[in-house]
Amino acid sequence: PQRRHLRVHVGNDCRVFHLLLVQQKNWPSTLRSSNRSCSEHMKKKIALQILALCVLTYLLGIFCVPLMDIDATQYASMSREMLLHGNYLQLYDLGNDYLDKPPMLFWLSSASMYIFGIHDWAYRLPSFLFSLLAGYSTYRLALLFYKREIALLSALVLASCQAMCLLSHEYRTATLM
Repeated sequence: PQRRHLRVHVGNDCRVFHLLLVQQKNWPSTLRSSNRSCSEHMKKKIALQILALCVLTYLLGIFCVPLMDIDATQYASMSREMLLHGNYLQLYDLGNDYLDKPPMLFWLSSASMYIFGIHDWAYRLPSFLFSLLAGYSTYRLALLFYKREIALLSALVLASCQAMCLLSHEYRTATLM
């Protein structure tokens, strides 16, 4: 027999009716109710809401919290110097050569400062974008091996862990990896 699905939303309640079409004459079609598909739909909706709250937390950290760490202020200063002097091949920290970190971190933050101006949030914007990329990459990798629900939960676990929130706030080389 053929099955057709009819989804009915009433307020927050969602029911899926399975309409069973029987091929024989004089047999009425049967109508059965199931909450399985709707509960999966609600779980996905809740997971996406939690993911959106994580992204909002990242954004609030970028715009509302000033630079705290010695390293973060040093890296921001080096990116600003790179932008102001136009020397993108050699890194300087207060006039001295700096060879401790790879330059991509400073190139990206300097480019962000060039586009948006010299602000704390412009310095941190590449870190936020790479955090979003990490969540999406985790989702796509998990999707290769598991079902969509597991992939969504994998991205949710990554986005909601404290270390990821701190990495998106403090722009470090680890965020780029």
